[in-house]
Amino acid sequence: MRFSEFLYKHPLLTFMLMVVSGLTVGTLTVNIFYVLSQNWEFISRHGLMALREGAGLQLLELVFTGTVSMFVFILFKVTESVLVEWLKNRTRPGRNEAA
Repeated sequence: MRFSEFLYKHPLLTFMLMVVSGLTVGTLTVNIFYVLSQNWEFISRHGLMALREGAGLQLLELVFTGTVSMFVFILFKVTESVLVEWLKNRTRPGRNEAA
């Protein structure tokens, strides 16, 4: 069974996963651009000394955090798409399908 099929069959679980992934993206990206720009400024201003002090490692950590955030955002968009499709295709009570 494909992941999207599993999500389609479990809309409540899909909604909960969407909420968790949305909160995770928000948490991971709150200040990432500010910290990244400050890190880059520190490296460009102090060069090799900044890298020795850990700015290079911090830069790699920020890039990794951005990558994880993007994967979680993709998960959010997949769950959103599945829920929209589920809502469009479900039969409403009292509605005639032939009409």
